[in-house]
Amino acid sequence: MSRKWLLYSIKFAVAGALIYWLESTNKLDFSPLLNHPIGLAHFLGLVGIFGHFLLSSLRWHGFLRIKNPEHRFMTTLLWNWIGEFFALVTPGGSGSEIARGYYAFRNAANAQMVALATVLVDRIVGLFAMMMLGTMSFMLLYFGGEYSLKALWLIGLTTVAILFGVLFTLIIVDLRLVRSVISHYSYNRFFGAVETIIGFYSENKMVFWRGVVISLFAHLSLMASFICAGIVLNVDLDWKIILLAVPFIFIANVLPISPGGIGVGETAAAFLFATLGVTEGATIMLVVRVWLVLIQLSGSMVYLTYGHKKSKPA
Repeated sequence: MSRKWLLYSIKFAVAGALIYWLESTNKLDFSPLLNHPIGLAHFLGLVGIFGHFLLSSLRWHGFLRIKNPEHRFMTTLLWNWIGEFFALVTPGGSGSEIARGYYAFRNAANAQMVALATVLVDRIVGLFAMMMLGTMSFMLLYFGGEYSLKALWLIGLTTVAILFGVLFTLIIVDLRLVRSVISHYSYNRFFGAVETIIGFYSENKMVFWRGVVISLFAHLSLMASFICAGIVLNVDLDWKIILLAVPFIFIANVLPISPGGIGVGETAAAFLFATLGVTEGATIMLVVRVWLVLIQLSGSMVYLTYGHKKSKPA
């Protein structure tokens, strides 16, 4: 137990050190949170975060209903909400996947591994959709000739590489030869899990791509919250820059470095936005995080009232 608390203490210290470094180097300014009155932009920013949460829950709900058609959306919403709370208090937000996986596994009648697979597939779909938006933004910026920065090329090409990497993987794993090879080694726990995930995708492609469409709208709602944060800070943000930078900010935010990614997301935002010509990146991310934390903290109340209930199996 002492070792566990020591690890958490180190991670909290890392988060504090990152925030201190950002503030001491003037990359993070807390004054806008204190000097700007709460107004319509704050409300719309919070709505954008909540819209992303609702649509993400809807996406996961579609996957859960494959094996349990009677699964209710409200149940999925509550599981996801509890996951958001645990994302706040665990390194890099890993608690979200653990909590969602726990509820999916615990409440699956005869398909526990498939239920767990929905959590991973859900994240893959979310990442794929984010990279689609980022690639579109990169193309618009490049062909529009608005930016000629080397950083634009680096971020843009990385986005395209991840997008096509995921797409190539989806094509490869659906080949009969690849599936037969993996099936041959399915006695191994790792290959057995991989086979479950591949089988889930191969047998439910329509649901997968429907999830991609839902994800596009979910991420656009999230991006809108960054626009609102720019309004709060009186920063003129190009929406194409947001579409390109935000995916990598949230990838950095989920790295298991500090609780909830606090400090890590702000550092990534400071770097990514600065390389694209926006100097207030860390503060923008801080404003968005305040709205995000409000949603995550409310998940604690959901956990206290629902956390130990078990839904009826299908």
